[in-house]
Amino acid sequence: MGKLQALGLTENECKAYLAILRSGACTAVQVSRESHLQRTQIYPLMWALVSKGLVEETIDRPKRYRPVDVKHALPRLAVRIRDRLNAIANESEQLAAKLEDLATKTGRAPQEEVRIIYGPHFGRAHLLESITSAKVDFWGIAGRRRPPHISNRVLAEALQLIASKGIKARLILEVDKENLKRVRKMTALAEIAHYQPVSMYLYGVDDRAVALSLSQEPISRPSQTAQLVSTYRITVQVMRQFFNMLWRESTPFVLREAILLGRRPSGEASRIVRGREEAYIHTEIVADSAKDSIRIYIPTRYGPARLLKGLDEALLRAHRRGVKIRMICKLSDQNATAVKALARFAEVRHTDNPIGFTLGIADDSDAGIYYMDPDSPELESRTDYTIRITSKEGIRHLGNLFEALWQESTPIGEQLERNDRLEGESSKPPS
Repeated sequence: MGKLQALGLTENECKAYLAILRSGACTAVQVSRESHLQRTQIYPLMWALVSKGLVEETIDRPKRYRPVDVKHALPRLAVRIRDRLNAIANESEQLAAKLEDLATKTGRAPQEEVRIIYGPHFGRAHLLESITSAKVDFWGIAGRRRPPHISNRVLAEALQLIASKGIKARLILEVDKENLKRVRKMTALAEIAHYQPVSMYLYGVDDRAVALSLSQEPISRPSQTAQLVSTYRITVQVMRQFFNMLWRESTPFVLREAILLGRRPSGEASRIVRGREEAYIHTEIVADSAKDSIRIYIPTRYGPARLLKGLDEALLRAHRRGVKIRMICKLSDQNATAVKALARFAEVRHTDNPIGFTLGIADDSDAGIYYMDPDSPELESRTDYTIRITSKEGIRHLGNLFEALWQESTPIGEQLERNDRLEGESSKPPS
């Protein structure tokens, strides 16, 4: 019955039509009995089915109704519906052009407003209309799980439209190994930067309009999508300032690509890296390129365990190549096991008075100052920052700092013996 309704039949028309198909040539009384519809309803239904070409009626009394061969009747009905829809579509386009022309002639400036767009069709349409209306630039943010109504085809169409208009486009995306090739193709049409994690879908046009996804993850059906559109100048300015702030903290695509492919970016200048994951990826690349020495100062209580979990393999590879690895940490109950594991391939020392940041130096060619959330033992954190330093003078100063701290620290073996001795003394009963 549902498929018949898709061809334009009402529920009662479906019941009457199925009754005639089952009965063959029959009267209105027989149709009423077979379909369980009231007799007064049958005649209007028969007229509708005859007009749609599904049923024929006789001229005798009482009238009898018989079905038209369904192999011919249903395709003809589908063609009639298609032709009617095409006509409606053409008329709607002409009407839209007239109404748009009327709105233009009034000369009224568009009013500031906030509205909500529901459904995938209108979401896609608004995206493409926004790009079409852009005069200067288009900017947007999208995570790896972008809304389901923005397919690869729609995204490609949007980028081609940007290219045809010659406007500037900037996009902040989550770039990983899975989507690296696809994003690389996009760089010919837009400037791309990586940021992680991205938990929103947002885009704006010039300083005139902004759209923000309202859909709650996970979205199981595209019909669940909704987005808020605002043309209030103050709203657009605030969202654009937020985008620009995020853009400054994001990683340029060229650098992100080099990191994902395990290459050390050539000629990289000092910069800020946000997030723990990318810091570990970059540090692993640096460790793999080290030739002589790696020096690490890691004073946080969970630092040794994080280092062991995130860079164990890279440090072991460096150790096997003959790279000298030295570490300074603050030994505690939380990290004693990890420190002992690190001591298998590194010379480790303990500090009683740690400074407030982590430090890493590879040879005399790369260094990093890290701020890691001291209370987070996990490898992922959104509050971590790293200052990558590549200038010779900056690396030299940090190297001097490490050496001074090294001289003031205690070999880890001595510190472990001291801790065991103090623990033994504290466990003795008082005399």
